[in-house]
This record gives sequence, C-alpha cells and structure tokens, in this order.
Amino acid sequence: NYIKFENIFSGTKDNIINNTTYYDTNYNIIDTNINVLKANAENDYKNSCESYTYKDVLRNPEQYSGKNAYWFGKVVQVVEKTSYYSIHYVNDYMCSDTIYVTYYGNQSFIDDDMVKLWGTMAGTETYTSVLGASVTIPKVYALYIDLQ
Repeated sequence: NYIKFENIFSGTKDNIINNTTYYDTNYNIIDTNINVLKANAENDYKNSCESYTYKDVLRNPEQYSGKNAYWFGKVVQVVEKTSYYSIHYVNDYMCSDTIYVTYYGNQSFIDDDMVKLWGTMAGTETYTSVLGASVTIPKVYALYIDLQ
C-alpha cells in the first residue's frame, strides 16, 4: 500500500486525515472511509486463508504453523469466555476431527453453533480427556468467525 501526504502544515489529527490520499499497488486512489478499509482488510485476510486437511495439519503441525487457514464446523464445547477472548473446540463438519480455537472477538458462540472461521494455525494443543488419556489436536487463533 502506498500513502501520499499532501499539504500537511500542522500535525493535528483532523488535518492529517483530511489531507491524506491513499493509493493501491496500481496507484489508484482508494476510499479512505474506515468502514470500507476494515471490510477490505477482512476480505483480503479471508481470501488469503486456505483449507487444509485435518490429518495433514495434525501429522505435520510445524509445517502449517503461522499459515492462514479456513475451517467450517460445529462448536462442540466452549471452554472459557472472558470479555477479551473465548476458547472453543470446533469439530470439522464433515467428520469428527476437533480443533482448538482461540478467538479474540466480541461475538458470543455456544455449543452446537455452526461456524465458518478464518485464522492462523498455531501448532497443536494437548489436553487430558475425561478418561485420562492425553489428546493432541490442531490449534488455531481465529481472527474472524461467522455464525451460520
């Protein structure tokens, strides 16, 4: 992204905002409305996400760590909720493969919600099942979750 500053004589916030022209990579002027910019950023992020197979991610978590990913599934358990984040287990809708999701957003989700999520893969999470077995599942930090 390119930014060109024009006629800024004082450093006030309003002056900088009102006298800034933003350009895309092709030097076309882009809309500077903050809602449009946020929507564009969200669309760009979602488009950068790829779908990965559960088995591949679990087999080689380090290969996928840091990559943007898309998942679709059902919330099977909400582990923790605070005003800052929530943690969920989400099952892939096509099978019973579970991923561990941390979401820093203001939406609230409950068990059995169907969701689409876009986030960054973060290795694996290991927990102890109710039967005492150690279970390792893929982990993702969700940036966007849409209720279906």
